[in-house]
Amino acid sequence: MAAGAGGGGTHDSVDRLLRLTAALGHASSPAEVATVAVEAGLAAAHVPNGHIWLPDGDELVAVEAIWVSEEQRRRFRRLSVAADLPCPEAYRTIRAVWVGDRASSAARYPALGPTASEAYFALPLVGTTGVLGVFAGALGHEPTDGDKTFLATVAALSAQALERAQALERERRARETLEFLAEATAVMVSAQQPDEVLRTLVRLAVPWMASWCGVYVTDGTGLRRVAAAAAFERGGEVAPGPFEPLDRDTTIARVFRTGVPEAVEIDEAVLRAQFPAHEAEGLAQLGLTGALVVPIRLGNESLGVLTLALERDSQEFRFAATGLAARAAIALENAERHRRQHDAVRTLTEALLPAELPSIEGYDLAARYVPSSGGVCGDWYEAEPGPGTTLWFAVGDASGHGIAAAATMALVRNAAIGLREAEEEPAHLLTVLSRVVEHARGSDIVTAVHGILEPDSGQVRWASAGHPHGILATADGVVEQLPGVHGPPLGLRYEHEANRHRLDPGDTLIWYTDGFIERRGEDLGLGTKRLIDVIASSHTDSADELADTVVGDLGTDPDDDCCLLIIRRLPSWT
Repeated sequence: MAAGAGGGGTHDSVDRLLRLTAALGHASSPAEVATVAVEAGLAAAHVPNGHIWLPDGDELVAVEAIWVSEEQRRRFRRLSVAADLPCPEAYRTIRAVWVGDRASSAARYPALGPTASEAYFALPLVGTTGVLGVFAGALGHEPTDGDKTFLATVAALSAQALERAQALERERRARETLEFLAEATAVMVSAQQPDEVLRTLVRLAVPWMASWCGVYVTDGTGLRRVAAAAAFERGGEVAPGPFEPLDRDTTIARVFRTGVPEAVEIDEAVLRAQFPAHEAEGLAQLGLTGALVVPIRLGNESLGVLTLALERDSQEFRFAATGLAARAAIALENAERHRRQHDAVRTLTEALLPAELPSIEGYDLAARYVPSSGGVCGDWYEAEPGPGTTLWFAVGDASGHGIAAAATMALVRNAAIGLREAEEEPAHLLTVLSRVVEHARGSDIVTAVHGILEPDSGQVRWASAGHPHGILATADGVVEQLPGVHGPPLGLRYEHEANRHRLDPGDTLIWYTDGFIERRGEDLGLGTKRLIDVIASSHTDSADELADTVVGDLGTDPDDDCCLLIIRRLPSWT
């Protein structure tokens, strides 16, 4: 007969318990505690096999075990808390269960059948908050008082370690949840379009929170799934899904109306009815049996519904789900506000810039407008028919960004349009315009170039107020800065001088603002050379193609606003 759990003398028992206590002290998670309790605890008690059972809903699960046989493992790895068996009884009653021999074991627990042991114990793991699980095992003999005392001490030590590990686990999960929500908030609020917010939301949720996530938003009459992600899909995202009328008595519609989260059970019939075939099959393979449906609300207004696969319903999971939905509501409102502002800015921009470029026979024109932020800026271009067949053109830059710079730009541009009626020469126009800026925007820095093109001859007359030199790309491939006299920026009293140049067939003239050539900490000459190199590589392209190349190479992420006007005399025109 095997040595008893309490056998070996008092000193030996104490020594075994001290070693077990030290091992449990190093266990930092419930799983590690269970492993130590089974491996070291059973060994310390001279028990050949046993288990640690922890609750999972209305079941007990053997999270760590040394089984007598594979048959025992298959039959008893998961037990109903209500089952008439030793472990569930110990868990329900919070009392130790001792069975002395095989006959009494089989008589007391018929469900054990032929797997009944000679002797068996099931001890509740009791912490300060209640029962945490069960420590159980099979003895090779009827338990003695010493066995009972020793095993009860092992159970008590295991319960203390388990309670500590579970507290650490809850703290870790809470910290990870808060970190996740903080990161999710930062990512979602950086999205500038509502659709982008929703796609980001489902990508965040899968797989950190759940194996499947879907978001439904309303169009006023119903809810449509506009974004979804699943662990079974390559890349995560799945196609938008079905429409759900608001007046239906479904979980999704009800949660949207009431603002109260609900958990719902899902079986295969529901999957087939609610999801496309391939998605239903994937969700069935994931073992989806339930979902948590959470409203996306801003104040008292429902914006949509967040649905998550419910692998395990817990307070932490619900906290994370409702927290994510609340942050999504804020991000959606921010994105919607940004969209409205963007639409307003776009309307303003369209009002400040030419609606379209004029068509000049023998010439190819293109323009680009690239704000560094906000959708509107102080840079502008102008290309309008002048007297006879001439073309008035201009490119300018008011310092700053956004609405304030645009306001200065609007004043200067509109003043120039009015002055064109009285001033036929660009140099005279800039001289008068400079005084207007001096009185109206004395503290602002505004540079501009204004000019007139005579299409028949190719003659260009222009004047520059502190603006970067234009770039000339000739038909034979020479690309260089256009020579000429440059005056100071607008706002200073100065008699601006005229410059002249003749565009030959195949020549291209490029006017731009300094956002294309300025980089923080870099010499302006390097930026100008970079622009010249880009133009040289594409100067034979159409004006539109050249404009796209310049913006693509130098204006995709500018530190400053950018504006570009290209005037190309077609090679076939003589």
